[in-house]
Amino acid sequence: MHILVTGANGYVGQRLIPVLLQQGHTLYCFVRNKEQFVEENPNTGIQVLEVDYWRVLVADKKGGRLLLFAEMKVPGEVWLEFKIMKKDNKTHLRQTANFRPKGVWGRLYWYAVLPFHFFMFDGMIKIITKNKPRSNPRLLH
Repeated sequence: MHILVTGANGYVGQRLIPVLLQQGHTLYCFVRNKEQFVEENPNTGIQVLEVDYWRVLVADKKGGRLLLFAEMKVPGEVWLEFKIMKKDNKTHLRQTANFRPKGVWGRLYWYAVLPFHFFMFDGMIKIITKNKPRSNPRLLH
């Protein structure tokens, strides 16, 4: 069986991988640092994929707020916030991206990618708001 292991560098992943390999599965492992993972796991049968991701800092369902921190290789720190707000009997989703550059390279990076952010974030918010909630009561509370 082909199995995707996310967080393969983590506590659970490091204990799960040997068991799955022993059972003869083919593994695809998502990791942040491919070189470190390969050094620590010189096994065959593992396809290692280096990925960037967002860490959840705040998930406030009652307050309608989600705050994410980028665990990506960028010259600075990045936060992405989603906030559900009610105004004039309508529900709105506000998306805010914040970038704190580190040094000159961080500022150059920011201005180089700035034109693309409108298309990326505008597309993201349209996809999120296009999908209406289902009738599952657990998702609506």
